[in-house]
Amino acid sequence: MESLENALRKYKYPGRGIVMGLGEDDNFLIGYFITGRSKNSKNRILELDSEGNAKTVEFETTNNNKNKDLILYKATSKFNTYTIITNGNHTDTILEGLKLGKTFEESLKTRTFEEDPPIFTPRISGILNIANGKIEYKLSIIKSNKENRYNVERFYFEYEGGTKGVGHLIHTYKQKQQNVENIDSFYGEPVKVTLPGDIVEFANTIWQNLNEEYKVSVFARLINIKTKKEYTKIINKNS
Repeated sequence: MESLENALRKYKYPGRGIVMGLGEDDNFLIGYFITGRSKNSKNRILELDSEGNAKTVEFETTNNNKNKDLILYKATSKFNTYTIITNGNHTDTILEGLKLGKTFEESLKTRTFEEDPPIFTPRISGILNIANGKIEYKLSIIKSNKENRYNVERFYFEYEGGTKGVGHLIHTYKQKQQNVENIDSFYGEPVKVTLPGDIVEFANTIWQNLNEEYKVSVFARLINIKTKKEYTKIINKNS
């Protein structure tokens, strides 16, 4: 197990990432971060919509429509006892699937990696279910095959119960030797990391340990397991 700080510092450009798990005080923590290289990727912020869902929006309005659907999306959503978080518009895919009685995995079966060759950015997703006093959360990555970039690979990771002060981190890229032009999709299991108990500390830990040149936004949410009350903190480089 690594500290969240070390896990985030390890890669200069991790892309977008999700971290989920139980905080030190047994509240559940969900984090989402965005790092970007291109001007379009950096020209955005995270904000809450009228329903309390996090979404990406342009910081400065542009007329550049290239890949806008990959940059602007609803990152979180809720349905009954479920909380969804992703790095793209497949948030809506999972939501609509749940409404139709489909599982997390069944919903994502309809999606592949992002259509942004030659990178083919992975789609990462997380889902939390707190029901009947039980906690279950899952993480997923859908990515292209390294040898044949047009073939898809799907990985799902399921965690029941949770451990106090422990979470799991997944992100889109792993680059070699701090070279942001030589990056692979994330591989292996989500990284097991230590988590604090405080929402502000959680958000700041993520933000402060992302590379200054590439970091764009951080979303953090604390869910009180007993009362279901939620507390949210968002940090944007553009403000």
